[in-house]
Amino acid sequence: KLKSLSVLGGSGTIAIAFMGLLGYLPGMGFLGSIRENYIPMAPSTAVSFILLGFILLILNIKQLSAAKATILLIVTLLVSLFGILEVAGHFSGIDLNFEDTLVPTAGKLNEIPIARMSPATGAAFLLSGIAVFFLILQRKFSEPNLLIKSFGSGLGIIVLLISFVFCLAYLYGTPLLYGHGTTIPMALTTALGFLFLSVSILSYERDAFPLRL
Repeated sequence: KLKSLSVLGGSGTIAIAFMGLLGYLPGMGFLGSIRENYIPMAPSTAVSFILLGFILLILNIKQLSAAKATILLIVTLLVSLFGILEVAGHFSGIDLNFEDTLVPTAGKLNEIPIARMSPATGAAFLLSGIAVFFLILQRKFSEPNLLIKSFGSGLGIIVLLISFVFCLAYLYGTPLLYGHGTTIPMALTTALGFLFLSVSILSYERDAFPLRL
């Protein structure tokens, strides 16, 4: 049952990410933002979700060779690196992850740039990527270690709490970081994506905290 929950979480993450990408097609904007006055999911966010979502599906469904596991580790680290560079770039004012170069601009919503990753999203991807990294590491390259498993699950709990706080703020009609200048808030669809992603991470290791309790 837990394995099915992990697969469901990974699949839900990928589905929401594809909706975020489809939201940039004419007449499909509601898929990426749900409401007109909400910021849509950034394309870089959607791609990062798809990568981590597929990695979690592979971990749950397929046997891994050392070469495949190494590739998954590299992809996971790249997602984490992109996230931390987004956070650092926000505070330094420099496009450190080249998002401005890779993704074309899509206008603004109340002075907030559209199609750009939020620094809060970048921080959540950093934590999610590290958590998935430890899942792969434990699966293929190291002996079972409860401490490492619990550390990865602990990061998953933090991501779950972050997504829950942002979803709750949207639910009450007071989304976080809106009206704070040009600071990009986490989109509602992004918060939902992290909710599914964290559930997939937490339900993967049944003998780690908190499921082992």
